[in-house]
Amino acid sequence: MKRSLIFRITLLCIAFYLYILGLMQMFPLWIAIPILFAAATYLFRPIKKKQRFKGYRSR
Repeated sequence: MKRSLIFRITLLCIAFYLYILGLMQMFPLWIAIPILFAAATYLFRPIKKKQRFKGYRSR
């Protein structure tokens, strides 16, 4: 869990760095924005996982 979290934060930092380079027109912005979005989604995905009530099972 801890190793995965460190990997996800590192991935987000790299994506943010590419986004900043894109704003300075040193990297294509149309590539940097989807990478940043995917990294943020990948980082926050486990937080959104909740145990949900699936209903009563009939026998």
